[in-house]
Amino acid sequence: MADEWSSPPICSKQGKSSRKNREDLGSPEKQVAEDFSVESICTAVKVKIVKLEDEEKEKMSFYPKGNSNLIHYLCKHDLANLATEQGWKLILEKMDQKLLPKLLIKKEVPIENCRDKVRELIVKALPNLHQEKCDLSSLSNKEPSDRELDNKGPLQQALACLVPLIKAGQNQADVLYDKDLNCLIITGPTETVKQLHMEAKVKLYSVTMETVLESPSHGCLLRTFRVIDKLRGQYHGLTVVVQDCNTKVTWTGTEENIRGGREEMEKFVREIKANTFHVSKVMKKLLLTPEIKHYIDNVLQRDGITCVWQVTETRQVQVWSMQASSSKRVGLKIRENFKEEAFLVKDFPLISKLSKLGFGLGTADMNHFSVEETSDTVHVAAKSGTMQKIYQYLQDLEDQPTPGKQPSVNQEGDNSEKTTSGCTIEVRGMDKLTSNDTVELYFESKRAVGRPVDIENFDASKREKDGVIFITYENEEDAQLVLGRQHTLDKSSLTVRLFEALEPVPDPLFYQEKVFFRNMNSNTTQKMLENFLKSKVNVFPIEFLYGEEEGAVLVTFDGSADFEKLKNACQNSPLENCLLEAKRVPVSQSVLVSGVGKRTSLNTLKFYFENSRRSGDSDVTEVKEISDGYFLAIFKDPEVIDRVCQRTHKLDGKTLTVQTYHEMLGHRVSHTGPTFKVPCPLVIKDADQNKVQHLMSSDMTKLEKQLNDHHTKLHWPGDIPGHLKLECLLTEDVVDSNRLVISWEEVVRNILSNFLAKARDLKAQVVVTSPDVAGSTKDSSAKDGGTEHDGGGRMTKGGHKTGGPCDTIIKHTTGQNDKLYKADDAWKPRKSIEKIHDPEEKKTEVLYKKVRGILNKLSRQNFQTLVKQMSELEIDTEERLFGVVNQVYVLAVGDPRFVVAYASMCRYLAMIKVPSKTKPGEFVNFRVILLTKCQKAFEKDEDTKKEMERRQKEIKEAKLQVEDKEKLMADLEYKERQVRKRSLGNCSHGWSSTFK
Repeated sequence: MADEWSSPPICSKQGKSSRKNREDLGSPEKQVAEDFSVESICTAVKVKIVKLEDEEKEKMSFYPKGNSNLIHYLCKHDLANLATEQGWKLILEKMDQKLLPKLLIKKEVPIENCRDKVRELIVKALPNLHQEKCDLSSLSNKEPSDRELDNKGPLQQALACLVPLIKAGQNQADVLYDKDLNCLIITGPTETVKQLHMEAKVKLYSVTMETVLESPSHGCLLRTFRVIDKLRGQYHGLTVVVQDCNTKVTWTGTEENIRGGREEMEKFVREIKANTFHVSKVMKKLLLTPEIKHYIDNVLQRDGITCVWQVTETRQVQVWSMQASSSKRVGLKIRENFKEEAFLVKDFPLISKLSKLGFGLGTADMNHFSVEETSDTVHVAAKSGTMQKIYQYLQDLEDQPTPGKQPSVNQEGDNSEKTTSGCTIEVRGMDKLTSNDTVELYFESKRAVGRPVDIENFDASKREKDGVIFITYENEEDAQLVLGRQHTLDKSSLTVRLFEALEPVPDPLFYQEKVFFRNMNSNTTQKMLENFLKSKVNVFPIEFLYGEEEGAVLVTFDGSADFEKLKNACQNSPLENCLLEAKRVPVSQSVLVSGVGKRTSLNTLKFYFENSRRSGDSDVTEVKEISDGYFLAIFKDPEVIDRVCQRTHKLDGKTLTVQTYHEMLGHRVSHTGPTFKVPCPLVIKDADQNKVQHLMSSDMTKLEKQLNDHHTKLHWPGDIPGHLKLECLLTEDVVDSNRLVISWEEVVRNILSNFLAKARDLKAQVVVTSPDVAGSTKDSSAKDGGTEHDGGGRMTKGGHKTGGPCDTIIKHTTGQNDKLYKADDAWKPRKSIEKIHDPEEKKTEVLYKKVRGILNKLSRQNFQTLVKQMSELEIDTEERLFGVVNQVYVLAVGDPRFVVAYASMCRYLAMIKVPSKTKPGEFVNFRVILLTKCQKAFEKDEDTKKEMERRQKEIKEAKLQVEDKEKLMADLEYKERQVRKRSLGNCSHGWSSTFK
């Protein structure tokens, strides 16, 4: 009969009210899987016990005490299991929010025994159960009614989150729905429910967090690269705002989404490249102008340079971007669009006054230049177009006595100093409130001309943009009369000059046999580029000059290259996954000079290059210093450039390096190879510590030679065990350095990996003999070979002569049958918690696991939270207290950097006490155990140090080869470092102040 009852059915009985509740739950049940259901809560539980075969149908019922939701879970799981074990039949009925578990038992079973077992089960299991609420109102204010899948309500959201978590935990928890409170109730074992509730909070509920950025530039880059928009699209419901002048990011959303968004943002920030370059004082002043900054941003955006830049007070331009070459490209764009000039006061006596008057520029150009004055020089920085206007203005005033005023006219009206003729004048300096009609009437009046005249043409179309009005008289005589007077209108002094049409700027000349390329892959070799170009045009490249910017190269062909054909080919055919950008090369009128002595002045350089016998045969228009040690000499005739570069130049005892200057290549002295970059040191973090120790104690000549042949230096582990650092020694002077640097990391990594792999197969057994009390020596591995040693250095049975009381035997074996040396404190894998059957032992291991988790996460930011978690742990036995103390001690001594944090934790745990196991009636506390352990460890370290000194003396006196002695000394020194490190952690300030 018992077999027929082995799988008791669980059914339910519904009344009207119950069916109504079931209808309310129809929506969530549709959203969960078929093998998982959500029921409504019950307000009471009544257990019934009935004997089926009894004619009188003996019955008994009782109401168990406790939380009805937890008893509901207990009936579905624990009571069902008990019924199966006892051969009972369990039926679960539900009526008007009341759960009615009915047990059907056999006639021979005493009904009181059944009741007692049920009560005992409830009393024993109920304390291990727990419930947590998931509030649905905080997810949405909408009612949990019919929803579409694309627009889930709060109930569906919560179930979609909880059900997969419960299934992943093997359905160890149930979910109930409370319509009155609009919440879900999770019931089940305490640990399971708490873990589920915590994971659900992370996935469901929105929180607000803040992240402080290291620099405002990072916030600007987040906006520039639209990282915030990408995060919003990637993580549904996540709100990200950059605030406080780009220094803080505010996150609103679930903790899971915020954590993912933070990781993505931190990954982006880590990839940001920061570079700087210097500018002059006057250029810094110009770049700080908001209008100029906006202009540069537009130029960079137009050329596809995405970055954030700023000018510091120390005259540095800082550039942040995702590409290392952006800094150089920004510098090139600034040099292309802005010019600097130094005007000597002795050459331009009125230059200071002219600069204050704005060089006759219009209103639109007044913010496009800046001036810095010294005692003998006026430095000017301006946009290229504005600088051209300044040059023209100074040229026009070169023969005039005062700026803005033409030479006066003599009584006969003849202007003897007149150098130009015409009927049109330019008028500048009008007040903004002065109307055009007022200006026109003024220049027709007797006050302006000396007699009433008529104006033939009045043009004010450029007044708003350039601040200039053009007035044309009927004859040149009237225009000359106006130029001979000073003019003031509405209290503003007007600047009047004769209009001269600027000569048309000739089209720039370009080299027909040179082409400049950008955006080349850093791994592309010269041979690959040469073959690529040969396949695109009918001429052959004969010279490659590499620029400062990464991926920039100027190629010279052996004939005229079809530029348009080459440009189209580069746009359509990638080279090493990069599309080259081709540009024409302007004919150069300048040479780049380096190697100039410190005492050589700019005038000396100019006189030198103007000397036809010593350098060139053309006038030098300008010599200027463009950066530290680099000078630019600009010639009037570009045809002399090649002749100047072919000569050898010596000045003031220094040999000068002179080469054709191409602005697009930058200020490099040598262009024969790409910009050389030394790779960052390679750090090997996953090396086996035992293998590293073995390599350190063995002969490293072969390894160091191989690494040295590949331009590498090996640095052994420092503070972090097992971390090896490989430093690249390649320089630009090494033959084929740019090719070697590409494969350097892979080559040296393989060399080191091969040596570490060999160390795996090589076993070293070191036996050190020491004298005993009687003066004889004993071998610590006497079983091997059956040899014994005495104190007289006699011959042993194996035929080997001992070297006395301090003899050392070193044995290297590679056989598979050799036994490895086993240390006394060798590491052993921890037994899995799932395999522990003893409840107390399992509870202890769970406690240790929680302690390790808390200690590993300990930091200043979460200190109070973790202290609270530690204080809530159940440390109730002497064994468990000793284990907790040991874990704190090992972590603190192993990493002295965090010893203060561990010491602060110990201050809160100091008075934890438990009953003593060996002394009934007495207690032991955390403080005493920890201090005792520290004292014993310190005394042991002192004894260890003395033992090591003794062993060091023995090794020195032993009759061994030098190589064997070095190996033993290296091993001893490593152990000594470990002892010192442990002593440092034991005696550090943090421990000493723990219990003050």
